[in-house]
Amino acid sequence: MAGAASLAACGSLGLDFSLPSRSGVTAPLRIESDPPGAEAKTSVGPGCRTPCAVNVPADREFTVSFTLNGYLPATETVKPVLPDDGRVDVEAPTQPMVEFSPNPVYAALQPAPPPPKQRAKPKPRAQAPARPRPQPQSAEPVPQPAQQGQPAASGWPSSGQASSTWPAPSQPPPPAWPTPQQTPR
Repeated sequence: MAGAASLAACGSLGLDFSLPSRSGVTAPLRIESDPPGAEAKTSVGPGCRTPCAVNVPADREFTVSFTLNGYLPATETVKPVLPDDGRVDVEAPTQPMVEFSPNPVYAALQPAPPPPKQRAKPKPRAQAPARPRPQPQSAEPVPQPAQQGQPAASGWPSSGQASSTWPAPSQPPPPAWPTPQQTPR
């Protein structure tokens, strides 16, 4: 019966043999780049200018993104790992020590290619002022507008209004305009 009591006592102690959780645990991460001076930002929040170190949550995998003017951006993945020797953090003995792989996280930034040369758009040509169209030379005199009550100079009857005579006195008739000599038969 003593064995049963001791077995029951063990069950009531509530011993937990599972691995402790890493939730809320942070660990230092060193961040470096070549060239130095890149802006490094972790996907879990903290960021800095390289070379630097930040404390980051150690409960999950994350990325570090590197940016620097004149260089292509780079991203590295970092994973939390437990040390192989089973060390325990002396400040929090229930929490195992956490390390990151890789630590330091490093990015060799590549120079960005020069921006493509933009083809110069052709400049719009200045439009030459419109030249007056040469008027066909006619051997016949240009008809003059008729005066009130007088026949037109072309021999056509006047409409009685000088302003309605076609064509205007300063313009020769169009090429297809019949003149008294070209009257169709």
